Amino acid sequence: MKYNVFVKIIFAIFIIIAFTFAFLLIQPLVPIFKEKITTAPSPYFVYCTMLVTALNFLWAPFLYYLGKNDKLNEKLITFREEILSKKIIIPICVEPLTKFIETETSNIRSLHVLKEEKDVIDHKFKEYIENFKKEKSIIINKFMILGSIDKSIYKYISEEVDNLEDVVIDYCALNILGNQESQREKKYDLTIKSFYETYSKILSHFISQYDRVVVRK
Repeated sequence: MKYNVFVKIIFAIFIIIAFTFAFLLIQPLVPIFKEKITTAPSPYFVYCTMLVTALNFLWAPFLYYLGKNDKLNEKLITFREEILSKKIIIPICVEPLTKFIETETSNIRSLHVLKEEKDVIDHKFKEYIENFKKEKSIIINKFMILGSIDKSIYKYISEEVDNLEDVVIDYCALNILGNQESQREKKYDLTIKSFYETYSKILSHFISQYDRVVVRK
């Protein structure tokens, strides 16, 4: 689209220059027309008629080309949106991320209300850390497809998901160490909040980069 606008401007400038140049060339012929053909139409009228006719021949195919090119660009944009968004990005990346956030927050809630012996609880928290690392790696790998489209957005998302591992480890470590109930409650709230904040940041960042990444005009 930007290329077409640029071409239109260049063509308009060319027409103006050509019109001016032709007008200057015809000036010496004006006295000749007046002397030899007194009944003929004004040379300015003849000149303008010829110029308008010529411009129509030049402008018509040019407009046809631009219109055809615009339609082609629209089809390409629609294709990218259809294939990349609906067929790849949403089912392979966004939907698994949504499920990952829901599953992990549910797991943390289950751990938070555990009423078992200390050894059993410690084992479950340690086990959860290892399981979380595996699930985190799977999610990051799913977003690798974005790396082939745009490396910066993949890097941003992988870093945000990586940061969640530190949040999980801090929460589990606090519970394993057996800190006070008030500290556990506070850390639990912050952990759940971190998951949803990360999810929101990833989606917001992707949406803000959508035109550049997917449409790419």
